[in-house]
Amino acid sequence: MGRGLYHIPKIHKLYFGKCPACGKELKKPKRIEFKTLKEHKQKQNFETKASTFITARIPTWMYDTITKLVEDGKFKSKSEFIVKAILSYLEEHGLH
Repeated sequence: MGRGLYHIPKIHKLYFGKCPACGKELKKPKRIEFKTLKEHKQKQNFETKASTFITARIPTWMYDTITKLVEDGKFKSKSEFIVKAILSYLEEHGLH
């Protein structure tokens, strides 16, 4: 968890793709996904065959506002809020 996840490719290479404790093959992850424990446990309510992860920098006040909406039960997760906001914008402009 945390910072250690950034070093997975290095660990895989260092041990030649094998677990140093038991010798089983280590599978190299295709992507690393960061979520809060609460978000990880919740299933997202949108269907998709493929997805892309994005990183966005937002002002602290905006992040705090989104967090408060989630805590107040308006949305199940921050991810749900962001996806719905993007979909709403796309629909507003006739792109979805």
